[in-house]
Amino acid sequence: LEEVTKGADAVDLDLQNAPTSSRADVTTLVAAVSKKLRPSGKKLGVMLPPSVSDPSDLPGGEAFDRRALAPYVDRFRVMTLDYSESGGPTIDTGWAVDAVRLARTSGAPCFVSVPLYGVDFGPRGARGVSVLEARGLASTYGASPRRSATTTLTFSYVSQGEAHEVWFDDAESTGAMLGAFAGALPPEVGVLYYGFGAEDPRLFETIAERTR
Repeated sequence: LEEVTKGADAVDLDLQNAPTSSRADVTTLVAAVSKKLRPSGKKLGVMLPPSVSDPSDLPGGEAFDRRALAPYVDRFRVMTLDYSESGGPTIDTGWAVDAVRLARTSGAPCFVSVPLYGVDFGPRGARGVSVLEARGLASTYGASPRRSATTTLTFSYVSQGEAHEVWFDDAESTGAMLGAFAGALPPEVGVLYYGFGAEDPRLFETIAERTR
């Protein structure tokens, strides 16, 4: 562990595919990593499935005993990503707020995750796309992205006889999402931007303008 984390000031454990039967093992593992890591000044985080109910409403969500894990971590990254499975936005603000509120009952500091990528839903499954790729697809197929009720952009196209539906967020819709979080979650809740490189090139300039 010391060799792997050399030069790092923090570690986040991604154990989201753990089966429910591993609940005690997940706690034991996190406790062991915490004992090795945190005394050296490094912070430890755990990527937490975005459960909105207790018991968890997600497959494998019960592998994470939030209250048992809380003493061993510096933060929970609540992975509020991939909200839609067959067409729809990558995140829903109400759902994300509910997931973070539940995670905060553990007593550990929490982060809400904001996806910077979009999704192309096709007959062969969902595929992540960058904002630039989404705009390129819209241009190539002559589609006009429209804003949903939550300002997320969406459009449809047909390629080689197969229908596709694309959803993605630009600087405007992500800014609106962050504003919704600011109004619904306390300021101590952090934000994890997930998928750097896929975002609207104007995103962080827009955020900076809004927070000056």
